[in-house]
Amino acid sequence: MEDDRIELRGRRTRTALAAFLLDAERVVPISQLVDALWDESPPPTSTRQVQHCISVLRQAFKGRRGQPRILTEGTGYRLSLDGATLDSREFLALAGQARSVAEAEPARAVELMRRALELWRGRALADVSSPSLAHRATYLDEQRLVVWEECLELELQLGRHESVVSELIALSAAHPLRERPAELAMTALGRCGRRAEALSFYQGFRAHLVDEMGIDPGSRMQALHQSLLRGDDPSSARPAAAPVRQTPASSRLTPPPAELPADISTFTGRAAELATLDRLLVGPHAPVVNINGIAGSGKTTLAVHWAHGIASRFPDGLLHVNLRGHDPGPALDATAALSQLLRSLGVPPAVLPTHPDELAGRFRTVTASRRLLILLDDASDDAQILPLLPGSPGCAVIITSRGDLPALSARTDGTQVTLGPFDSTESVNLLRLLLPDERGRDEDRLRRLSELCGGLPVALRLTGERLRRRSKVSLETAIQELTGPDRLDHMRLPGDPGVRATFDASYRAQPMWLRGLWRSLAIAPLDTFTVEAAAALADLDEPDARSGLEQLAATHLLEALENGRYGFHELLRIYAAERHEEEDGPAMAQLTIDRLLDWMAVGVDAAHRRLRPEHPVIDPERTPAGSFEHAKQALEWLDAEAVNIARCARQAAEHRPRRCWQLAAGMHGWLAVRGNRREWIALYRVALDAARRSGDLRGQRLIHHGLAVAHSSLDQYAKARTSFRVAISLATATGQSHDALWTYAILTGLELEHERYDDAAQTVAEALRILPTGPRRPQLEATLLRHQGELHLRAGRFEAALAPLHQARTLLTGIGADLCRSYVEIALGQLHEAREEPHLARRHYLQALRLVHTRNDNRLIASARLRMGAFLAKHGPAEEAREHLMIAAEKSRLLDDTQTAEAQRLLASLGRP
Repeated sequence: MEDDRIELRGRRTRTALAAFLLDAERVVPISQLVDALWDESPPPTSTRQVQHCISVLRQAFKGRRGQPRILTEGTGYRLSLDGATLDSREFLALAGQARSVAEAEPARAVELMRRALELWRGRALADVSSPSLAHRATYLDEQRLVVWEECLELELQLGRHESVVSELIALSAAHPLRERPAELAMTALGRCGRRAEALSFYQGFRAHLVDEMGIDPGSRMQALHQSLLRGDDPSSARPAAAPVRQTPASSRLTPPPAELPADISTFTGRAAELATLDRLLVGPHAPVVNINGIAGSGKTTLAVHWAHGIASRFPDGLLHVNLRGHDPGPALDATAALSQLLRSLGVPPAVLPTHPDELAGRFRTVTASRRLLILLDDASDDAQILPLLPGSPGCAVIITSRGDLPALSARTDGTQVTLGPFDSTESVNLLRLLLPDERGRDEDRLRRLSELCGGLPVALRLTGERLRRRSKVSLETAIQELTGPDRLDHMRLPGDPGVRATFDASYRAQPMWLRGLWRSLAIAPLDTFTVEAAAALADLDEPDARSGLEQLAATHLLEALENGRYGFHELLRIYAAERHEEEDGPAMAQLTIDRLLDWMAVGVDAAHRRLRPEHPVIDPERTPAGSFEHAKQALEWLDAEAVNIARCARQAAEHRPRRCWQLAAGMHGWLAVRGNRREWIALYRVALDAARRSGDLRGQRLIHHGLAVAHSSLDQYAKARTSFRVAISLATATGQSHDALWTYAILTGLELEHERYDDAAQTVAEALRILPTGPRRPQLEATLLRHQGELHLRAGRFEAALAPLHQARTLLTGIGADLCRSYVEIALGQLHEAREEPHLARRHYLQALRLVHTRNDNRLIASARLRMGAFLAKHGPAEEAREHLMIAAEKSRLLDDTQTAEAQRLLASLGRP
């Protein structure tokens, strides 16, 4: 930062600042700050103490020009530099510039590197004590040493050995196990004519390396030693830029480790992921990458395939450790993994330290001058991985894990690559590779097989291999096997535990309460679900449910979707449901479903009351829930939950018939403006059967009303009128005739539409007779008045139609009843069109369009657009008419509505544009 020093008291305040500076301009979650300030066992007041540190920092920065600001964002904080600079970033930028010109302008590169090194005032984070930040400090310190070495090497190339020899000797003394400074120091001594000192320097360095590490210097340093012994001209020798492999003192001819598992010949797919991985190779530093994803997605397969493809870039060895993060037994701890890695690198077991921190330091020392590729397979968590990361920028690390490794990204420059299932093309291609006979050419059945495997590579491979071994079995037979209730049984081979074992490892790794939540979600009739739904069915507080869903998504047992929703992979849902049946039983399953149905009914009832405030309530016994402040909010909730509500209603039909019809009836407001009519009718028939079986007359009346509306929109007049009349009869029979007023109102509109004017006049008269004299119901009264006006309009009594229509319009003005008023505006437009007053007709049609503009009511939008389109088709302009009619046709088509035909007829009359 700029040299305007600020004294900060308190270790935690300095640590918090360090955490912000390391991630400047990025949001740092509070949890990450807690980890930095307390590596283990943070106190209960940790969040409050973090907030205090931030307050102290903000106060320290206050009023200083060019100083950063700490901003609150979401559940974390972001350090905004606001024009300030960071020494660490300037250092890396200067180093990058130097490397870009080193070959063409070595003197300029030296100048830039010296400027970069002058920014350092000691070790990185020297006054910060935080184990969780130590890896970041180690990275920066390592970068400083690498740049220093590169700078001194360029100085030697420029013939400046006299001026840098002392600096090189001092650098090597400060880092006595680091080979590069020692090699450069020997070169400088030789070029200065100090051959004996150079040879003595080598002997001292070698003795120390053998004593401390049990290994000899690398082959390039040995070659330099031999050159000095022969008396070769040292000025002709140019130091090599590439770090070299060290070999054990006991066996100098030991080849570099090559421990990668074998690649597979049937590898296919993952082109996008491979391209992402390849891009990580561009730059001066070898990558650290975590390949994570759902169990069975082929993480290890991809890692091994990519590792073989880039192996030639790492001449000092290819290391592999199976961390056994999801094996039935205990995972490999970091100490055991480090010991394995060091033995692979030639360090004798007898000289290995026993303390984990010393092991990690020894590992970083041994790897410091090497270019290694390290594959760490099946990691369980960050704690297992972080000690295994080398400090050298020349070492690439590939990590596979089922869950995300957030600390890897937070504390290093590691990249996360997440794998999902194969897409359809990738899935079919894999099955083709596994089935080289004629079955591999049946693309339609292969595609169906891939769908039943959910695109999961492990399932596809097991299914393909099973078919390959059973050459007489057809694809159709395999499809039938996988569509049965025991799908997972057919995804295994003799002697192989199959897909279940793959899932079981992820499942068993979760704490007991998370397993229970996951099992409960699997049996719920939900397509996708929210935190609120999960909390209801699992009987959890919402914060606990949110935490559980986030953890399950982090381990890829669930998929995190848009808008805060979560979902299952199909095969994981099957497995989790099996676990529920085995571990919980039918009684717990019913209790779980009942909790969900009750929660869903509360939401549906609240949405119905908000969307249809003058209609009969679904559950009169329920206290109104104020969960939706606006109709738009209620409609959006129903949009998101529509599929789930229909599934829950069907699930409830057998054991909770009252819940079944309540959920279906509560959807009426949404179905009328959004739903597909035929699906609506199918759902309501299920609900009607449930209401009849339970003898619930109120439920039958509400469902008959909804069925009638659906039938009417499909131009099924007879069915609609019958259902309307049954609903009215049931209301009368139960002494609730007032609750049937909306049924009367909508039936009147249906009879008008089908030119049954006498019937319509009788129906509206019946409704007006029983209209209560108590509190007014403006939307209902306005609808009945509109129908009166429309009766006069259809009979040619234009003057008589004006009064009821204007009275209806007055009733609806200013009360937010846009839907109801838009129908009145359309009726007024038709009236003025009939009176040959096109300017007034246009005004009312435009008003109707304005009222529906912000609503997602497809039926109403279709009606308003159709009427305006018909008006413009007659009065012009034709292009505007065509636009309105095209929208009307599309909106009504979505509803499977009768208005589609009229819109298309009018479009045809306009001809081609």
